[in-house]
Amino acid sequence: MSCMRQDLSLILSRVAKKSTSLLGNFTSNLAEMWMHVRTKYDGGKIYNHCNRGSWHNRCYAASLRFNKGIQWSPQTWEETTSSVSGHYFTNLYSKRLQCLKNNTKTKGKKEIKTRRYKRKIKSAKESTAASSKKHYGPEAIQVEADISSEELDKRKQQYLKKHIEISHSEIDDIEINTRLQGSCKRWRDERATRLTASNFGLIFKRNQNTCNTIT
Repeated sequence: MSCMRQDLSLILSRVAKKSTSLLGNFTSNLAEMWMHVRTKYDGGKIYNHCNRGSWHNRCYAASLRFNKGIQWSPQTWEETTSSVSGHYFTNLYSKRLQCLKNNTKTKGKKEIKTRRYKRKIKSAKESTAASSKKHYGPEAIQVEADISSEELDKRKQQYLKKHIEISHSEIDDIEINTRLQGSCKRWRDERATRLTASNFGLIFKRNQNTCNTIT
């Protein structure tokens, strides 16, 4: 009985350690990797509607393919039936394995890597040039007209009075309602409206010609 209790306490302790992730419905890197592997076999289906076994079979096939490699099907056949699979069945997976080796060998060649890198750089330049024309030069589109200096001063004063020059009671209210920090929406909103200890040093030390929208 004591051995069983020890095993149960070990299992429950592992569940207790992961309680935060379970309550928040978070996933680990291993779980994300498994879901990525599984979606290759079930076409992105996340619900088992038919309940006829095909969805589970796809999950099993995904795990076997990941663990055993491209020859997973003939190996599983031999382990479960204690017999060798047929000629055409084995030949099919042998061709797939050879095709994978050829692709790996071809992609590893220096000229292929150079060609792939040139295509990547060319596409990046073209996409960057196309997007930059929308924001710079004669083709740039100004959606909103610039406001006057008087209107800008007026809006700055309104912003200061609304967000910065607040009473002590409002300061206490902000302090109480933003203690959760990253998991609190109000904390993120308040952090975006004023300089805090976490971003003041970064802003203070940066160059004067740095764009204000970076931080």
